[in-house]
Amino acid sequence: MELRPLTASDSHAARALWLAAFAQDPVQAWVFAARQAGFSGRLAAYCSAYQCYHLSATLPTLALFDGGELVAAAWFTHSTNVCRADLLAALGQQIATGCGAASLARLDQLNCWVEQQLPASWQNAPSTRLEFLAVQPTRQGQGLGYRLLGEVQRASRANLLLETASAINVAWYQRCGFVPWGQRVLAGVDAELVGMGLRLSMQNAGVESIR
Repeated sequence: MELRPLTASDSHAARALWLAAFAQDPVQAWVFAARQAGFSGRLAAYCSAYQCYHLSATLPTLALFDGGELVAAAWFTHSTNVCRADLLAALGQQIATGCGAASLARLDQLNCWVEQQLPASWQNAPSTRLEFLAVQPTRQGQGLGYRLLGEVQRASRANLLLETASAINVAWYQRCGFVPWGQRVLAGVDAELVGMGLRLSMQNAGVESIR
């Protein structure tokens, strides 16, 4: 099993992995209006725009390859990363064009919710936001997610923060040592978004205890 960052040559495989992993995700269903026609197109447009931005901004990734096949990947950002205004503006324009203004507004709502609701005890320390952790659906249950999360922890050396609305994911992250810091209802998709965090001091014990 090879561990390395994603590169431009992995873009096609990374998009396919992301779409396979998040096609049924409640957060994406809420943001991109899964109950309205054109959902798959909006999801694909966002996936392409986001991954292009993440790569162009040289933000961190880690991925696992098995025999050359991409089987798991993580996209994350450190609190010390400085996002270029021009790249953020281009990302917003691409999302508005490919996904619609309503989807862009929902993404802004989520970001504002995190900024407003994240407790000061989490804000006042270096942190890494785990934006996405994807495992190929046919390879889930093989410990790949645990291994990749451990590698992200070692690479970040900071508190980890994330948001998820999947009850299965909430339980999984709790087994890894994450604790909830906030909740909000996602109207229309029968789901609750949960903000979660893992303190740096608890990271080694979290993943090791469930292996």
